[in-house]
Amino acid sequence: MRARALGVLASGALVAAALPVIGASTAEALQAPVSFTATALSTYQTDGIAWAVASAQGKVFVGGRFSNVRPPGVVAGAGDPGEVARSNFVVLDAATGAPTSCQPAAQLAGDPATASIRSLAVSPDGKTRDVGGYFSTFGGSNRGSMAALDIATCTVVSGFNPAPTGKVLSIAATESTVYYGGEFVSVNTGGTITSRLHAAASAAVGQPDVGTLRPWAPATESTATVGTNPPTYVNSPSVQALNVKPGGGEVVLGGDFERVNGVASHGIASVSDTGTGANVWVNNTIVPVTSAVKSIAVDATGFYTGNEGTGSLQFDGRLAFDWGTHAMRWRDICYGATQSVVVWQNALYSGSHAHNCSL
Repeated sequence: MRARALGVLASGALVAAALPVIGASTAEALQAPVSFTATALSTYQTDGIAWAVASAQGKVFVGGRFSNVRPPGVVAGAGDPGEVARSNFVVLDAATGAPTSCQPAAQLAGDPATASIRSLAVSPDGKTRDVGGYFSTFGGSNRGSMAALDIATCTVVSGFNPAPTGKVLSIAATESTVYYGGEFVSVNTGGTITSRLHAAASAAVGQPDVGTLRPWAPATESTATVGTNPPTYVNSPSVQALNVKPGGGEVVLGGDFERVNGVASHGIASVSDTGTGANVWVNNTIVPVTSAVKSIAVDATGFYTGNEGTGSLQFDGRLAFDWGTHAMRWRDICYGATQSVVVWQNALYSGSHAHNCSL
């Protein structure tokens, strides 16, 4: 069943909202299959930004850029009652909300203030948490911007160390492969530096060649402002979102790029999930040039994007595409950047600061 556009995350609370959707009927608030309410719940707070949240095995994982977490109602400030140190990553008990004893730190040598966790993914078997961001060590082990955590034992998996040479902003895992995208232009697996322009893949935990760099290497580019004719393309964009088609075959890339594998395709494209990642679908007409894709969700029928526009009254909404034709099913035109989208029980929820859905 196709996901319907129903939910919006705004100001930290989940609400179901009626949205102006082109090509689909208007959703009604709190109708089936919506299973959430806007009830405010107390939760632990970070003293900085939280970039990624995920759950598995009765635990909630939060990654970002912060130094401490504190209970509900506790005033911010080191040393306050109940506040505990956590370096950019915290594991919470899903039932109580309290931090667990699992506390691997994400740190960056020489520049600790810029270390962060930007993306989290769980393996299909639910045993491994893949962690991406910008760090040089994770859990005390040398790890360049990417690591794998054994959830049951809270230990860093020794064989998984792809070591991309820049920020990892997005991760998607299958049984055999971990796909990741970001701002890096190479990967330093095993001390061998290999070119990868903002997207790469490595063998997943549990594979005989765990951590080995795959040949998959779709290259994203953007136009340089140097006035050349034809234009000169440089390696300056990023892959900010990616996800894998259920059952395999395609990986959808999203971000602020202009070309994929040398072909014009602003902000979004789909590539093969095997081989070198050849183009399956490119499109240069749907995502406006002033908008970047920040998040991608998938279900059996299609894929969905959350977008952020640059400038006033630019496209900040969501898009829905069909797997079979790659045609756009619908789009909403709410203003207020959409940073995250997720499909849950045939409804599409989003995290945004939507503030104007009247146009």
